[in-house]
Amino acid sequence: MSQEMTGAEMVVQAMLDNGVEHVFGYPGGAVLPIYDAIFQQEKLKHILESIVGIVASEAMVDEYLVKYQHALEGALSAAPFVSGMKDFLSACECPLYLCSSAPAGEVAQQLAARHLQGYFAEVFDGRTPKDRALKHIAHRHGNKGIVFFGDSPGDLVAAQSAGVPFVAVVAEWDNFGERTVVKLRDFTDRDIIRRCISEAKQAYAI
Repeated sequence: MSQEMTGAEMVVQAMLDNGVEHVFGYPGGAVLPIYDAIFQQEKLKHILESIVGIVASEAMVDEYLVKYQHALEGALSAAPFVSGMKDFLSACECPLYLCSSAPAGEVAQQLAARHLQGYFAEVFDGRTPKDRALKHIAHRHGNKGIVFFGDSPGDLVAAQSAGVPFVAVVAEWDNFGERTVVKLRDFTDRDIIRRCISEAKQAYAI
Protein backbone atom coordinates (compact mmCIF):
# COMPACT_ATOMS: atom_id res chain seq x y z
CA MET A 1 0.00 0.00 0.00
CA SER A 2 1.48 3.37 -0.96
CA GLN A 3 1.81 6.03 1.73
CA GLU A 4 -0.69 8.91 1.54
CA MET A 5 0.96 12.13 0.40
CA THR A 6 0.04 15.67 1.34
CA GLY A 7 -0.64 18.24 -1.36
CA ALA A 8 2.75 19.83 -0.67
CA GLU A 9 4.53 16.48 -1.02
CA MET A 10 2.72 15.88 -4.33
CA VAL A 11 3.98 19.24 -5.64
CA VAL A 12 7.54 18.41 -4.59
CA GLN A 13 7.33 14.94 -6.15
CA ALA A 14 6.00 16.42 -9.40
CA MET A 15 8.94 18.83 -9.51
CA LEU A 16 11.40 15.99 -8.89
CA ASP A 17 9.76 13.86 -11.57
CA ASN A 18 10.16 16.71 -14.05
CA GLY A 19 13.80 17.41 -13.23
CA VAL A 20 13.29 20.70 -11.41
CA GLU A 21 16.48 21.67 -9.56
CA HIS A 22 15.86 25.28 -8.51
CA VAL A 23 12.77 26.86 -6.95
CA PHE A 24 12.30 30.58 -6.42
CA GLY A 25 9.61 32.07 -4.21
CA TYR A 26 8.69 33.80 -0.99
CA PRO A 27 8.36 31.25 1.86
CA GLY A 28 5.26 32.49 3.65
CA GLY A 29 1.53 31.98 3.97
CA ALA A 30 -0.10 29.16 2.05
CA VAL A 31 3.15 27.96 0.36
CA LEU A 32 4.94 27.17 3.63
CA PRO A 33 3.97 23.45 3.53
CA ILE A 34 5.66 23.17 0.10
CA TYR A 35 8.87 24.71 1.42
CA ASP A 36 8.69 22.40 4.44
CA ALA A 37 8.35 19.36 2.17
CA ILE A 38 11.36 20.47 0.11
CA PHE A 39 13.52 21.37 3.06
CA GLN A 40 12.89 18.12 4.94
CA GLN A 41 14.33 16.06 2.11
CA GLU A 42 17.17 18.38 1.10
CA LYS A 43 18.30 19.27 4.64
CA LEU A 44 18.41 15.65 5.71
CA LYS A 45 20.28 14.61 2.54
CA HIS A 46 22.78 17.44 3.11
CA ILE A 47 23.35 16.44 6.75
CA LEU A 48 23.88 12.78 5.90
CA GLU A 49 26.24 13.41 2.99
CA SER A 50 28.14 16.57 3.98
CA ILE A 51 28.33 16.22 7.77
CA VAL A 52 27.92 12.53 8.59
CA GLY A 53 29.72 11.42 5.43
CA ILE A 54 27.14 8.88 4.29
CA VAL A 55 25.92 8.55 0.71
CA ALA A 56 22.19 9.07 1.21
CA SER A 57 19.95 6.85 -0.86
CA GLU A 58 16.28 7.70 -1.30
CA ALA A 59 15.32 4.76 0.93
CA MET A 60 17.67 5.96 3.68
CA VAL A 61 16.29 9.51 3.53
CA ASP A 62 12.73 8.17 3.71
CA GLU A 63 13.63 6.02 6.73
CA TYR A 64 15.15 8.96 8.57
CA LEU A 65 12.16 11.16 7.72
CA VAL A 66 9.80 8.59 9.26
CA LYS A 67 11.92 8.54 12.43
CA TYR A 68 11.95 12.35 12.46
CA GLN A 69 8.18 12.44 12.07
CA HIS A 70 7.69 10.12 15.04
CA ALA A 71 10.09 12.17 17.16
CA LEU A 72 8.32 15.38 16.14
CA GLU A 73 4.90 13.97 17.03
CA GLY A 74 6.21 12.96 20.44
CA ALA A 75 7.73 16.38 21.05
CA LEU A 76 4.54 18.17 19.99
CA SER A 77 2.40 15.96 22.22
CA ALA A 78 4.68 16.69 25.19
CA ALA A 79 4.81 20.46 24.61
CA PRO A 80 2.82 22.43 27.21
CA PHE A 81 -0.32 24.37 26.36
CA VAL A 82 -0.19 28.14 26.27
CA SER A 83 -1.09 29.17 29.82
CA GLY A 84 -4.85 29.23 30.32
CA MET A 85 -5.62 27.72 26.90
CA LYS A 86 -7.37 24.57 28.11
CA ASP A 87 -9.60 26.54 30.50
CA PHE A 88 -10.36 29.04 27.74
CA LEU A 89 -11.44 26.25 25.38
CA SER A 90 -13.59 24.65 28.08
CA ALA A 91 -15.30 27.89 29.11
CA CYS A 92 -15.83 29.45 25.68
CA GLU A 93 -19.51 29.45 24.73
CA CYS A 94 -19.04 30.44 21.08
CA PRO A 95 -18.20 28.01 18.26
CA LEU A 96 -14.48 27.31 17.98
CA TYR A 97 -12.57 26.36 14.85
CA LEU A 98 -9.05 25.10 14.30
CA CYS A 99 -7.00 26.19 11.27
CA SER A 100 -3.65 24.47 10.80
CA SER A 101 -1.20 24.17 7.91
CA ALA A 102 -0.04 20.76 9.20
CA PRO A 103 -0.95 17.54 7.35
CA ALA A 104 -4.33 16.01 8.18
CA GLY A 105 -2.85 12.98 9.94
CA GLU A 106 -0.62 15.10 12.14
CA VAL A 107 -3.51 17.39 13.14
CA ALA A 108 -5.73 14.41 13.99
CA GLN A 109 -2.92 12.75 15.96
CA GLN A 110 -2.23 15.86 18.02
CA LEU A 111 -5.90 16.49 18.75
CA ALA A 112 -6.30 12.90 19.92
CA ALA A 113 -3.11 12.97 22.01
CA ARG A 114 -4.29 16.12 23.79
CA HIS A 115 -7.96 15.04 24.03
CA LEU A 116 -9.16 18.08 22.10
CA GLN A 117 -11.39 16.48 19.45
CA GLY A 118 -14.65 17.67 21.02
CA TYR A 119 -13.78 21.34 21.34
CA PHE A 120 -14.05 22.42 17.71
CA ALA A 121 -17.05 22.84 15.44
CA GLU A 122 -14.77 22.15 12.47
CA VAL A 123 -11.09 21.46 11.92
CA PHE A 124 -9.13 22.66 8.87
CA ASP A 125 -5.74 21.13 8.13
CA GLY A 126 -3.07 21.66 5.50
CA ARG A 127 -5.41 20.64 2.69
CA THR A 128 -7.28 23.94 3.08
CA PRO A 129 -5.34 27.25 2.97
CA LYS A 130 -6.01 29.26 6.11
CA ASP A 131 -7.44 32.26 4.28
CA ARG A 132 -9.95 30.00 2.51
CA ALA A 133 -10.87 28.34 5.82
CA LEU A 134 -11.37 31.74 7.45
CA LYS A 135 -13.60 32.93 4.61
CA HIS A 136 -15.67 29.75 4.97
CA ILE A 137 -16.05 30.30 8.72
CA ALA A 138 -16.89 33.98 8.32
CA HIS A 139 -19.52 33.19 5.69
CA ARG A 140 -21.08 30.58 7.97
CA HIS A 141 -21.55 33.23 10.67
CA GLY A 142 -22.70 36.05 8.45
CA ASN A 143 -19.26 37.70 8.46
CA LYS A 144 -19.81 38.86 12.04
CA GLY A 145 -18.13 38.12 15.34
CA ILE A 146 -15.14 36.26 13.89
CA VAL A 147 -11.65 36.66 15.39
CA PHE A 148 -8.58 34.65 14.42
CA PHE A 149 -5.92 33.89 17.06
CA GLY A 150 -2.59 33.04 15.42
CA ASP A 151 1.11 32.95 16.22
CA SER A 152 2.83 33.48 12.86
CA PRO A 153 3.06 36.20 10.19
CA GLY A 154 1.45 33.70 7.82
CA ASP A 155 -1.58 33.61 10.12
CA LEU A 156 -1.76 37.40 9.98
CA VAL A 157 -1.59 37.36 6.17
CA ALA A 158 -4.40 34.78 6.06
CA ALA A 159 -6.59 36.91 8.34
CA GLN A 160 -5.95 40.02 6.26
CA SER A 161 -6.74 38.14 3.05
CA ALA A 162 -9.99 36.85 4.53
CA GLY A 163 -10.93 40.20 6.07
CA VAL A 164 -11.02 38.76 9.59
CA PRO A 165 -9.85 40.55 12.79
CA PHE A 166 -6.60 39.09 14.13
CA VAL A 167 -5.04 38.63 17.58
CA ALA A 168 -1.35 37.67 17.67
CA VAL A 169 -0.49 35.08 20.33
CA VAL A 170 3.05 35.78 21.59
CA ALA A 171 3.30 33.26 24.44
CA GLU A 172 6.75 31.80 23.73
CA TRP A 173 8.17 34.43 21.40
CA ASP A 174 6.98 37.39 19.37
CA ASN A 175 7.04 36.60 15.65
CA PHE A 176 5.47 39.92 14.70
CA GLY A 177 8.20 42.42 15.55
CA GLU A 178 7.14 45.99 14.85
CA ARG A 179 3.97 45.05 12.98
CA THR A 180 0.89 46.92 14.13
CA VAL A 181 -1.12 44.07 15.57
CA VAL A 182 -3.02 43.28 18.79
CA LYS A 183 -0.90 40.94 20.93
CA LEU A 184 -1.95 38.44 23.61
CA ARG A 185 0.59 36.84 25.97
CA ASP A 186 -1.59 34.00 27.28
CA PHE A 187 -5.18 32.99 28.02
CA THR A 188 -5.19 33.30 31.81
CA ASP A 189 -7.09 36.60 32.13
CA ARG A 190 -10.56 36.73 30.58
CA ASP A 191 -10.70 40.53 30.74
CA ILE A 192 -7.46 40.85 28.78
CA ILE A 193 -8.75 38.37 26.20
CA ARG A 194 -11.98 40.35 25.79
CA ARG A 195 -10.00 43.59 25.47
CA CYS A 196 -7.75 42.09 22.79
CA ILE A 197 -10.77 40.83 20.84
CA SER A 198 -12.39 44.26 21.06
CA GLU A 199 -9.20 46.02 19.95
CA ALA A 200 -8.76 43.59 17.03
CA LYS A 201 -12.31 44.25 15.85
CA GLN A 202 -11.80 48.01 16.15
CA ALA A 203 -8.52 47.84 14.22
CA TYR A 204 -10.21 45.85 11.47
CA ALA A 205 -13.13 48.30 11.33
CA ILE A 206 -10.68 51.15 10.79
